[in-house]
Amino acid sequence: MTAPAHVPFYLTPADPGGELAGPVAALISRVTAGDGIPPFSDQGLVEWRTGRRSLTVALGSASADLLGAALRGEDELELTVDPAHRRRGVGTALLADALAQRRGSLLCWAHGNSPASAALAGRHGFVPVRTLLRLSAPVPRTIGATPTSTDYTVRPFQPGMDDDAWVELNARVFSNHPEQGKLTRQDLAERQAESWFNPEDFLVLTGPDHRLVGYNWLKITERHGESAPPAGGRSGEVYAIGVAPEAAGHGLGRLLLQRGFDRLRERSIPSVSLYVEGDNTPALALYHSSGFETEATSVQYRREAHPEQP
Repeated sequence: MTAPAHVPFYLTPADPGGELAGPVAALISRVTAGDGIPPFSDQGLVEWRTGRRSLTVALGSASADLLGAALRGEDELELTVDPAHRRRGVGTALLADALAQRRGSLLCWAHGNSPASAALAGRHGFVPVRTLLRLSAPVPRTIGATPTSTDYTVRPFQPGMDDDAWVELNARVFSNHPEQGKLTRQDLAERQAESWFNPEDFLVLTGPDHRLVGYNWLKITERHGESAPPAGGRSGEVYAIGVAPEAAGHGLGRLLLQRGFDRLRERSIPSVSLYVEGDNTPALALYHSSGFETEATSVQYRREAHPEQP
């Protein structure tokens, strides 16, 4: 097979409010359509839009086409290349640029973990340290079973009233998670400001004392662009789901999952996806027994600081 011809390009920063914002969204859409999985995490994009991460893009020198992009946080990197411009040195250039600007160790996500991504990571001294699975399932046509106890109530999230309680609960549920468990009130507010946020899709579970003990936060996108499904139209995602540690073991996770299915059915969403750590055996058992199947695997790689790096 003949390697693709080299296309001259250069690297430049991209501001979320600048002229490259539209082309970046179009690039994300093309990569998602080609790979079947978004190239950047939702958290990464939110932090780029709020100034906490930076984005470097590769632009064609002659055509000004956007060929690839690298999203950088303090110690984390997400990188993507347009499917039509791969094997042309774009990914290598973006990674080299990121390494030149990073002092110390670096984490890098390969969403979809293609053989080319794994090879690029290996050539630059990265080793795999974490696996994230994307699962999907059809939304059941029938209504889920009603709870056996009336002690618990599922209701929509109430902005301005549930915020602090949810942040505290989420921190306990994901106390060992490197990202989810660190969400703050500011992070919650930033997600509430996203175009897709709908409190009616954010289901919370309260116990006999009316305190929050669980939640199933659904994300439903109804537009094309960076978050739209590859085929267009509307998509559903279990954005975050959890049950308080002290309430675990009573079937509340399954109840929340069923109520999420019910809500998705109300909104005529045919299928739903979610992300789960590859080593989360209890969660995987719940999801697989509820009809979810693995559709994509992402791998996080780590590169330790080299001796020449301070």
